[in-house]
Amino acid sequence: MGGLGGKKVNRKMRSGNYVTSNTSIKKRIRTYQVNGTILDLNDDCLLEIFKHLNQIDLCHVQNVHTRFVPLAEIAFNSILKRKPDWTRFNMEESASDTRRVFYKFGHLFRSIGVWYKIDSDIVERLTQITSLTLVRANIDSKMIRTFHSAKHLKTLGVVDCKFVGSDEGNASQKSSRNLDRKKSPLQRLIFYDQLPPTKIFSEFLQYSEQLVCLGLPLNMSENYIPNILKHAEQVTELNFFTKQNSVSTEILNMLTNLKNLRKLIVIGCVSVVMNADLLVKDIKQNTSQLTHLELRDIIFKRSTLKTISEMKNLQHMTLMGMFDCVKTEIVLLVASLPYLINLTLSFKNCCSSKNQSRDVNFNILKKIVEEGKQLSLIKLLDVREIRINENEYEELIEVLKKGYRKEKLSIAIEGCRSTTGFNVPMHLQRTNEKCLAIGYDVDRQCLCNSS
Repeated sequence: MGGLGGKKVNRKMRSGNYVTSNTSIKKRIRTYQVNGTILDLNDDCLLEIFKHLNQIDLCHVQNVHTRFVPLAEIAFNSILKRKPDWTRFNMEESASDTRRVFYKFGHLFRSIGVWYKIDSDIVERLTQITSLTLVRANIDSKMIRTFHSAKHLKTLGVVDCKFVGSDEGNASQKSSRNLDRKKSPLQRLIFYDQLPPTKIFSEFLQYSEQLVCLGLPLNMSENYIPNILKHAEQVTELNFFTKQNSVSTEILNMLTNLKNLRKLIVIGCVSVVMNADLLVKDIKQNTSQLTHLELRDIIFKRSTLKTISEMKNLQHMTLMGMFDCVKTEIVLLVASLPYLINLTLSFKNCCSSKNQSRDVNFNILKKIVEEGKQLSLIKLLDVREIRINENEYEELIEVLKKGYRKEKLSIAIEGCRSTTGFNVPMHLQRTNEKCLAIGYDVDRQCLCNSS
């Protein structure tokens, strides 16, 4: 039966459509062959293809067909989100390709940093830009006018740039006449290492009526102070950048006349950690309404922390550097600031000696929580060793309940190596999530001394 059935099937297959000759194969191929082009693909398929192209290829794709223009823009946007390094361009490397990217997709950028050569023509292409950083670029009067005329530019950073052709009287007058028609939307203007000539600096400030943040090098000449006092009275935040230990007293004295100043950031040089004693004393003497204080890459001695403790209006405090004192001095500092809400401490520059150790034991953290009755956020960064287990976690909960806090306390800890530990059951954390949240991030590749 099976053999008979097999023979019948074979005969049927030989006589039927199951057996195909060379002719029938070619016919089937012709039947299913697609004679279309890439334009016959739908938008979803094209978009997936475009997402695998680089920025230069996407520029070329836009020239193929008008239908590809919006699809290439969507693909470019998606890659920008996945590769933020695309927002940093070196104009000395493949300048023609980079320029092509700006011409095709410049209107898509929101934040960007540009190294070396750049001209006003490129800046004009960045129609939606909100943050722009220029590094080692040549800036002339035409480009300055372009900055001020940008509709959405809120933040402008200048690093080691050269201002060319800006001291000429005619250029300055021409710039002033053009700028008088429209005020600049700039809110944050930051010069990281050097200032432009005084005339151009005055021009920047004069037409930036919405300026709220100004970044300056602390080694600037005193000739700039009159312009700051005249055109930057509305500034609420000052950023100071320093590469030396000496600070001009006159520069800090001007803080007294900035009545709206609420936030002050001083960033020292990592290679030359500066002594903050005199600096902090001058800040305290010239700022009475300061609520935000951030000090980076400096040495904090006992006397330094004592001076900071006299700034009673502080609500947000960030101290990052070397703590040349015992950790209990930090507790005393927190206890003396009744309105402190946010506290950030970084021990990155500390060494392994007893007084400058990165270790922060649990008792220090507990005392900070006890004394900081208004604290809602504590950040401990670059800590070498701090352990919190279930019992210690419950101790923190008891401290919070005794303090009758209205706000939830969040503690963020970034520890080093495996000496750091956080071992609290999830059910216990969920039970107390309305009053306490602890985020733990351990860097096991840290090379600090664990002895």
